[in-house]
Amino acid sequence: MPRHRFAILSIAASGVLVGLAMPGCRTVEGSGRQQLVLMSVDQERRMGAEAYPEILAEQGVIATGPQVDRVRRVGADLAAAASRRFPQSSAGMDWAFTVVDEPTVNAWALPGGKCGVNLGLLEFVENDDELAVVIGHEIAHALASHGAERLSRDAVAGILAELALGEIDPGLRFAIEQAYGVGVSLPFSRDHEREADRLGLFLAAEAGYDPRAAVSLWRRMAADGGQGPEWLSTHPDPGGRADELERLIPEAEAIRRAAPAPADRP
Repeated sequence: MPRHRFAILSIAASGVLVGLAMPGCRTVEGSGRQQLVLMSVDQERRMGAEAYPEILAEQGVIATGPQVDRVRRVGADLAAAASRRFPQSSAGMDWAFTVVDEPTVNAWALPGGKCGVNLGLLEFVENDDELAVVIGHEIAHALASHGAERLSRDAVAGILAELALGEIDPGLRFAIEQAYGVGVSLPFSRDHEREADRLGLFLAAEAGYDPRAAVSLWRRMAADGGQGPEWLSTHPDPGGRADELERLIPEAEAIRRAAPAPADRP
């Protein structure tokens, strides 16, 4: 798990406990999926705002230069597209796009719209279309409240586990928890990744970027070794991911054709 997610978990703990008193069901805008989120939108975004400076304090920030200008320009295009395509989810988002001086190929987005793009990712992508697909994917996680949903699910699971497993043999308890992690927890996260792939692809298309870049990006990821066996990863296998995205290209192309003409780009 990336370091910034540990920061989010620690900051969110109190919010989840408070939120348990206010359970609510939401609908993911753009997919229609029902989700259980045990915290308010304000709590969720406050969590992101508190985590943001802690994350940036751990990781160096690149403040100026062409890569910073590039990320801010692509980010602004995607933020504008989000307000058109996902108006309810993007309302009140305080977007910020920061270049992080880290060599790993990664990007992230926090509740409330604070986003980070690693220098390693900027060196890996071959064009702005690929960059837009990746940032769009991360923005989709924030718009769909995936972090809050995961924390809420884990909070409920933890309480149920204590009630159900509190008196059993520690060895058996460990085995059950391991089985739960592979059989329930990780597939749930892969569902999030697939949902973010779909919503992020459509977001990039809405912003005027070529959605076919998603397929070329993940094909290259697969050729570079990807992220290991799919069944032990929270992210889908890159080759399978490319296949799923390729099936969505006709729909994404239609979104791109219907979208307002993008501003001139260098």
